Amino acid sequence: MKLSVFAFQLTILFAASVTAAEIRFTIDDAVKMAFTNNLDLQAAAYRIDEARASVWQAGRLANPELETDFEPNIRGREYSFRVGFNQRFPVTSRLRLERQLSRLHVKVAEAEVNDFRRKLSFEVRTAAVGVAALDEIIRLQEQQLQNTLAIAKINTEAAKVGEASEIDSAHLELAADHVRLQQTQIQLQRTEANRNLLGLLGLTNQLVLSIEDALPLPQPDSVPVIEADSSVYSSPQARINAAQEAIKLSKANQWDDIGVGLFTGIDRREDLPAGLQTDHTVGLRVSIPIPLWNRRKGNVAEAEATFSRLEKEAAAFKQHLTQEKVLAQEQMMAASKTLITIREQLLPKARQLEERLTVLHKEGQTTFTDILRARERRFDLESAEINARRDYQIAKARLMAATGNILGLNP
Repeated sequence: MKLSVFAFQLTILFAASVTAAEIRFTIDDAVKMAFTNNLDLQAAAYRIDEARASVWQAGRLANPELETDFEPNIRGREYSFRVGFNQRFPVTSRLRLERQLSRLHVKVAEAEVNDFRRKLSFEVRTAAVGVAALDEIIRLQEQQLQNTLAIAKINTEAAKVGEASEIDSAHLELAADHVRLQQTQIQLQRTEANRNLLGLLGLTNQLVLSIEDALPLPQPDSVPVIEADSSVYSSPQARINAAQEAIKLSKANQWDDIGVGLFTGIDRREDLPAGLQTDHTVGLRVSIPIPLWNRRKGNVAEAEATFSRLEKEAAAFKQHLTQEKVLAQEQMMAASKTLITIREQLLPKARQLEERLTVLHKEGQTTFTDILRARERRFDLESAEINARRDYQIAKARLMAATGNILGLNP
């Protein structure tokens, strides 16, 4: 039964108190749950909040300065007192560029989170498919074990009355023990895969996750031909846009801010024979920094080098996704052909051989060991069929990730 994310969350809460409770859901449900609960994704989302907070701070004038100056004459009654107000102003468009760059950093953070979601979707789908494939193998092994035990019981009863060989019974017991050993190994893999999927989904409960409809049979040669969504390239492009603005800002920072100040003062001077005189002054002060020793050319060169590096990284990223897309399509095609070969050619032959050997054994023309060997080959082929379906779905998840289609691709 396909559950919505909300319903799935309610189910999780209900099952949390039950030890080893089994939760069934689809792969799309798992991806949506990971988008809601994955702790790494939640941590990455705070980068957006950090970038938005920096927008509030960017592009602000420096705080003004209040200056006072008092100079008394320690040998007389003369003194001077001044108070001033200074403010620094940029001579370039530095503040506007800072605001623009901080807004671009928000876009970078959003693009990085979206890229994280794309990668997380692939990890969840791969893990979920792996769990479903192991469940199929476990069911197949259980079927194999029950089949072997049933035959062993019949053979043991027949051996008691001399109608069957005790050697055949020993072979059957050994075969059953071998299947049990394989079951133990697969169960360990299943436990590890379940724990990995729980971590991706942000769940820490002792839950057993069961995936529905995770390994459907693909249509013959069903490899979709789709173009990548433009949003898949948003992360490297956002970094490039920010780097371009950073170059402009580094050039604007080559000129320091000028300082403008207003001041007023009082001077008390002894002026004989008139005595103490008080003078009031008002003035304007301007300070202009001279870029003589430090023109910050290194900062400009660094920003330009960063821009060049990001351009190359964006090209490499695009090339990587193109290669991933081609590889995924090739893997889907190979898995599809393997499935056709196993289901239409090899498995029918294996079943016919097993049936033929069973008839010959009843006629005393072959040994029971030959039947067991044929049955093992059939189960090996059935396991290979499950693995081929798993490989097809993993390749499909890779194709979805490479093209930016997180949900909704159903080839």
